Parts: sequence; structure tokens; C-alpha cells
Amino acid sequence: MYEEVYKVITHMSSAPWIGAFTLVAVALVYDLLLAWIRRADESTWWYGYSCDLSHLVALAGFTTAFLLLGYAGPFALLAAFFFTLVAYGIDQFVSRILKWRPAWSLAFLVLMLAALVVAKRSDLARGLESMLELLFADPARRSV
Repeated sequence: MYEEVYKVITHMSSAPWIGAFTLVAVALVYDLLLAWIRRADESTWWYGYSCDLSHLVALAGFTTAFLLLGYAGPFALLAAFFFTLVAYGIDQFVSRILKWRPAWSLAFLVLMLAALVVAKRSDLARGLESMLELLFADPARRSV
């Protein structure tokens, strides 16, 4: 069963560079959106809505990128959730704690994360499958 699911996850439906390019492009757009939103006053009525919309756009874009990298739909969505959460965490750490203001500094960190995800996509797929197996498998069949 593990080999069967693993093959579905890592089956390359397109050239890997298309998915990698999409992942990097979406990461850059997400970074620029967050930098643009951060310039606004947080007390405005639309601030929270714009943050939510930027996260939704990033999630849709990252899901598309992971689909192009060959992940099955549910795994692409799960990987996109993790990637969006980590990218937002990096944004908050860099902009609020370190007080780095230039958008390119965050872009560099998110691009490095995207490169790591592309380079280690099969390891990430195995990790996601193992996590789901551990969380949702029948307790009688669980090996752990």
C-alpha cells in the first residue's frame, strides 16, 4: 500500500521546472502582497480582510504549484497549507521581530524555502504520507 500511494504522490505529470517556477512565482507574489498590506494602518476596516485574501490567494497558488510538481490533490493541498503557514511565519518573524523592512529580504528567505521544497519533493511526499498514515490509519494496522 505504501508504495502505491507514494507513486501517486510523486508521479510527475509535467516538467518539474514548471511546478518549481510556479512555486517561486507564487512565493514572490505572496511576499509582495504581505509587504504591501503591512504598509497600511492595522486599524483600517479592510486590513484583516486583505490579510485573509492574501492567504487564500497564496494557498490556491501553492496548491497549483504542488499539483504541477506531481503531488496528488489532497497532498498538494496539505503541502500548500504547510508552505503558506511557514511563509507567513517567516514574514511575521522577519518583519515584526527582526524589523527588516525591505521586501527582498523576505523574498530571499521564501525563495530558499521554495528551492528546498523543490529539491526535496520526494522526501516531503514520503513525510506527508507517513504523517497521514500515522494520524488516520486504522489503529489495528498501525505499526508505531
